[in-house]
Amino acid sequence: MRRFSVWCGGLALLAVLSLAPNLVAAETYSAVLTGDQEVPPVDTDAFGRAFFVFFSLRGEDQLLTMRMYRGLSGEPTGVHIHLAPEGLDGPIVLDFANGVLFSVGYLTINLNTAEDLEGLLEGQTLEDLQGVFDDGNAYINLHTEQNPGGENRGQIEPENASASESAAAESGGAESNGGGESGSEGSRGGAGSGRSRR
Repeated sequence: MRRFSVWCGGLALLAVLSLAPNLVAAETYSAVLTGDQEVPPVDTDAFGRAFFVFFSLRGEDQLLTMRMYRGLSGEPTGVHIHLAPEGLDGPIVLDFANGVLFSVGYLTINLNTAEDLEGLLEGQTLEDLQGVFDDGNAYINLHTEQNPGGENRGQIEPENASASESAAAESGGAESNGGGESGSEGSRGGAGSGRSRR
């Protein structure tokens, strides 16, 4: 899983770099998703990684996200970015049902703009979202039918800050061969503006 995580992170960067020379200022973040970060913690062997790349293309800010998961109890019914520090639940500000570019097996790639922001960040910019990432006040949450409140969660941090967490989680045996993401992540499920769905 570790080599797969590195490969996917590199692929996300390559996807952005392939847009040069129209590319401006790419900045990367990542998250390690585990069940024990849920509130309350979820007993699961599922494990995930997510990579986020902010960049500007032809004058428009973009967010490229690459996500992969292993060992889930079933297919994801939703994947979102929420606003809250570690240990707390918060409202949804980005629903990854929007902007899916590619999805196969365990891997999904999204490309989102400020128009996809909702809830407390509706009408704001991706720079505002990036500021929340920098402050450690955002997390990615993955929902399944068995765990509708969330099965895997990870706090979003600058890429170098998440590397040590990834190594610790993987050495703890979080990897599993069961379940996985297989394309569809479900619908928005009626997520309202600013509504908290853990």
